[in-house]
Amino acid sequence: MTQAENVAKFLKNINLDSTFCSQLTRAKQTLEEYKKLNPQTKSEFTDEINEIYRVIVGGSPKEGTPIDREEKDKKRADRFFNRMLEMDLRNIAVFTHGNLIKYYISKTLNINPKGLWQKMLVAPGSISIIEINKTKDLQLKAVNIYGHQKEFIDEYLNGEIKNENYLP
Repeated sequence: MTQAENVAKFLKNINLDSTFCSQLTRAKQTLEEYKKLNPQTKSEFTDEINEIYRVIVGGSPKEGTPIDREEKDKKRADRFFNRMLEMDLRNIAVFTHGNLIKYYISKTLNINPKGLWQKMLVAPGSISIIEINKTKDLQLKAVNIYGHQKEFIDEYLNGEIKNENYLP
């Protein structure tokens, strides 16, 4: 079973009002597996939740990256986050990428995201949960749920699988 299939199986009995998916391959593959089990769930593909530049969460600059990438990615990520706060939906799933998850967790906890590059691991195929209540207060409910990824997690934690392997 693939990581995407494991995520789909984990989420299959959760009543989701809608799903939002990055336009990058890895996230699309995961959503495709979920949709096989829940074809009725509404889905939106958006570049607003494509992976963000690692510098936003404290990673080192990558040679050849456009000078304005950090600012553009942050604005794009913030646009979706703010849109999420305004949604009148009870349960949504966001199929996205590790650096963006770290960034959204930092926003939820109201902390500087720059410290998360070295201090927080977001495992591929893991589930993190942020609750937005009726008064728009945020609460981090879970980070890095990955029990459904038993056959992959040991390799990842031992450094045999790198995050970069999952980006197109």
